[in-house]
Amino acid sequence: MKKYFNILLACIICLIFVSGCIPAERSNIHKSKVSYNSSTYTLHTQNSTISFINDSFPNKTHLTIIDILTRNSKKYQFAGYIFLGAHEIITDLNQAVAGAIHIEKGAFKNKILIIDLNSSKIINEFLLPLNCYPMLIRKPKWSDSVFVLIQHKEEQKTLLKNINLRDNTISDAEPIGNFFTKNALFMDDTPSLVLDIILDDKSQLVLYDINSKSITDRYPTAANFIELKESNENNGIYGPIQLAGDNKGRVVSFNLKDKIEKVLIELGGELDTALFVNDILYVIGKDLSRSSQQKKSWLHPRNIYLIDSQKSTPVDTLDWTQREGKLIGFDKKTNEIIYAVIDYDNPNIWFILNNKETLSRVKNIIK
Repeated sequence: MKKYFNILLACIICLIFVSGCIPAERSNIHKSKVSYNSSTYTLHTQNSTISFINDSFPNKTHLTIIDILTRNSKKYQFAGYIFLGAHEIITDLNQAVAGAIHIEKGAFKNKILIIDLNSSKIINEFLLPLNCYPMLIRKPKWSDSVFVLIQHKEEQKTLLKNINLRDNTISDAEPIGNFFTKNALFMDDTPSLVLDIILDDKSQLVLYDINSKSITDRYPTAANFIELKESNENNGIYGPIQLAGDNKGRVVSFNLKDKIEKVLIELGGELDTALFVNDILYVIGKDLSRSSQQKKSWLHPRNIYLIDSQKSTPVDTLDWTQREGKLIGFDKKTNEIIYAVIDYDNPNIWFILNNKETLSRVKNIIK
């Protein structure tokens, strides 16, 4: 009798494993409620951590930092403060710089907080100009300062401040231009800022020189960038775009030095996100050839495309999770792709081993 029981148990375990219910290579990080878009997620390759804002706005919010190697996490929360999306971790000082709303005596004030991560205390805070909010906070590799990109809520103005953490001072707001900024990216190699803007109802890419405090180039473009990332090429950016009235998605690269725009791939459907891992471009988008059986608008059949960047052709096309999300980055130490689910049901961060077998099983794991 015991013999038959063991055989039956072994068969059940095999069936479960084959069906994908026990993923062999999957690490599920905290199922954190995240109410912001992908700009809140920051991958820090220097010390293999990822940081983000979690919990639903306008309820209690946390700044969360996860160690990719150990999967340990730590949350920072302060009474009377609601974290906004923009933030940066300063690893060498073990500090964080974050945008937040300070609620005091019924008044709401937008501020920049300097947080000591060791003591979990706010060590300084700076009040932002009225009707302004931080849309991007970064400390580029080429600078000792932290830069805060600011958007005026009511006027079409984009401003820039910088913070010196050594003496805890902040500069006056420098005007960049009278336009609305959709996306922005600080370049790692040069003291410059790329802005994806709207001016007179038309899209432009603007290159802003930090040292001279001036716009050095403007590139009119029909592209509506969904996200901006720096490419491996010198002075290059890339990102998925969607043209108005077009059901085809494209991933476009732009060489800022030579002013050359290149379509890396054109695919049917709406694209969500793209990421270069070595020489392979990973792209995730809706598959419009398959209809959605879900009532929720953010759930739709999706594919992940693995594209040879030299040939601009898909190497593999795999079914992906129906959940909406963003490719945040790639951790070389663990060989994992970091994918953040950002929809309304169960936002979460997933660390996915970078091989075809594991990628093909994501549809059965992230549901």
